[in-house]
Amino acid sequence: MAANKDLSENQHFLIGLMEPYIMGAEKQLSRVLTIHTCVKDSNRYTVIQHHIFTYELSSLLEHLSMITNYRSNANLTRTSLEQKINDFRNEIRHTGRFDEECKKRSEHLGKNPKLIFELQVTDSGIRIGTTNLAFKEIDSYIQQTRIELHSL
Repeated sequence: MAANKDLSENQHFLIGLMEPYIMGAEKQLSRVLTIHTCVKDSNRYTVIQHHIFTYELSSLLEHLSMITNYRSNANLTRTSLEQKINDFRNEIRHTGRFDEECKKRSEHLGKNPKLIFELQVTDSGIRIGTTNLAFKEIDSYIQQTRIELHSL
């Protein structure tokens, strides 16, 4: 495997590593939006639909997290959205861990300390605690990453 220094110097290799995650994030965002629309149109929200939505959202956040890692390796400009993406990813994927890091993240997101899991979905995005992550923000981040990556 190439060292981080090699990655930042070999842009074609980096593009090859990042592109599957960019494509995956686009696909997952589409799936998240489709599931949300289906649930909204049916006027009911079952436990199974919640599980499917949470899985698809978790997968989306995992793709986005990989993109943030590769952006860092490519020395692309860091954005404030990247920390929010990683916080949301970790909160969803690591719910149930009651360690100090989890407690700090929950406080940072403004999560109700009495709740183990707190996720709200709206037409514009998702919210954990008092922190919002808009679907438009996610889409813009994906598209901006693709533009920056192919301009290297």
